[in-house]
Amino acid sequence: MAEEIKIDENITIRDAFKITDREKQIGSIEKNLKKAGLSIDSPFSIFQDENTSIKLAEAVKGKEGKSGSTNFVTLGSVESDLRPIYRRKTGGSYPFEKIFGADGVLQKSPDLMKKYGLQFKQTRGTRAFKEIPKGEISLKNIAQGISEIPDANVRAAVAFQSLIPLRPGEVAQLTASDIDFTTGRISDEYRRVNKIRNPVELPEVALSILKAQQVKNGDELFKDVTTAKMSSAVKKHVAPKFAEYQKAMGRPIIGASDIRKIVPSIIVGQLGYDKEAGAILGHTKYDDVLGELTATTRKHYTSKIMDDVGSSPKIALMSLQNMYGEVLGLNTINELAGEFDLDLPDLTSEGSPKLIVVPKNQDIASNVRTQGTLTDEDLGLIEERRAARQAELGERKAKAELGQVQSQIELEKAKPELLALKKASLEEDVEFEIEKADLKKQKREENKLAKEAEQRQLRDTDMADSSKSLQQKLGNTKLFGKGFLKALGPIGVGVGATIASQRAEAEGKTPFEQVFYTASEVLPVSAYDIEDLGKFAAKARDEGIPEALGLDTQKQQEMNIRRKERLAERSRNVSSANKQSSLDDQIQQLLSGR
Repeated sequence: MAEEIKIDENITIRDAFKITDREKQIGSIEKNLKKAGLSIDSPFSIFQDENTSIKLAEAVKGKEGKSGSTNFVTLGSVESDLRPIYRRKTGGSYPFEKIFGADGVLQKSPDLMKKYGLQFKQTRGTRAFKEIPKGEISLKNIAQGISEIPDANVRAAVAFQSLIPLRPGEVAQLTASDIDFTTGRISDEYRRVNKIRNPVELPEVALSILKAQQVKNGDELFKDVTTAKMSSAVKKHVAPKFAEYQKAMGRPIIGASDIRKIVPSIIVGQLGYDKEAGAILGHTKYDDVLGELTATTRKHYTSKIMDDVGSSPKIALMSLQNMYGEVLGLNTINELAGEFDLDLPDLTSEGSPKLIVVPKNQDIASNVRTQGTLTDEDLGLIEERRAARQAELGERKAKAELGQVQSQIELEKAKPELLALKKASLEEDVEFEIEKADLKKQKREENKLAKEAEQRQLRDTDMADSSKSLQQKLGNTKLFGKGFLKALGPIGVGVGATIASQRAEAEGKTPFEQVFYTASEVLPVSAYDIEDLGKFAAKARDEGIPEALGLDTQKQQEMNIRRKERLAERSRNVSSANKQSSLDDQIQQLLSGR
């Protein structure tokens, strides 16, 4: 994919991510660029405009203004990797001003840093391991993992970093012009704000790797290698070797930057070169330790003759190189080439210096390290070891492939069982959902019943109060007594009852409901709100209203008879009067006619 991308001053942001092997990080940056009103398909050069970065910073800083640094760190990494790639591919100088990172325009501006410091600057948190396995384990695992990296250039880059723990980007960007192959020294000090690449003096194997890469690739030592490719290779091939130690380490190995943590830990913790490690890592100025040795009691190997060998940082790296030979059980340092699965002719050819693995009781800086040149026997041993390692590597690959095949076979065999388990699990899920729905329904019913019970209780209380009130009213008015009837008068009661009865009928009430509706309109209380009136209604329906009221029915009958007699007498009197009136009219008519 990288070969298809045109590299010039118009390269897009998207293509810049692709060519630096950071495609997996496009999604996040694209989303945030959209929030800022920008496009991932815009030229990478838009970041040359300060306002572009400000827009992005505003889009990602969050409500509290503390978010978004990851975006600018990522852009800085793309920018750093793009520069050497651009130079290699075009043969010209990088056309863009440095924008991101400690030495970029953004962080150099005090005003911008005051406002967007948490966006433009990487938030530093420790990524150190809690502890690492001792060198006998760690170095062996690193070497074995490196030998499995399929890409030869990436394999050489990671092998070089395992011997010289520079920053992954510094390794990937090394050129032949940066190396003095005569003295075996990386070029003069290179500073990038607080980051230093010191003029490190290289031990034999590391220098041999660079020589071989120059022969193969010219000035571009690690052709097409990026930080992302190195990290991906370490994560895939080295990290699994540390799987059983992951818990103790506190986290897994995630990339090439972790090689830079493990190896220096061994240089300091087991080899005792603390100041030297700082210079190698670029945390300490090289001159601060040049020509110095830390306390010999803290070293497994000491130097008494520095002029013949080099500076103390170089001795520290030689000790590291020697330790690889120790833990791998090598006869000579020359055999490291085979352990890393690298073709290093100046170490593995006839006439090459024979570099022995110095025992711990001898001085690593003495001339005892070099014992003539490689003999035919030595070359045979080197070839045997190389073949053994390649066979071992092939066996590991075959086992891995076989393991994959077996896994697939086992998976196929297990499919019916897996399907059955999946089905059972699905059924359990369905049953669970049904049960959950039933419980919800049950809960709703319980709540409904509880609410209804509460409402009934409130009604009962109201009805009891209303009943008490009715009793008081009935007692005060002496219902159907002389005082009540006298107060109402038969005509008033009759008219009210008639109107109420007509209204009840118009509302569609049953005859029985009409009776009590009428009563509710005539009586001083509502018949609907009184529980006792239900009992009264039933008794009135079956036995009659007087009986329901508990009246003296015989006396009531006598009163009704007397009432009927009075009404009959009144009717007769009215009829007689009508007849008399009619006779007077007739006489008057006759007189008029006459």
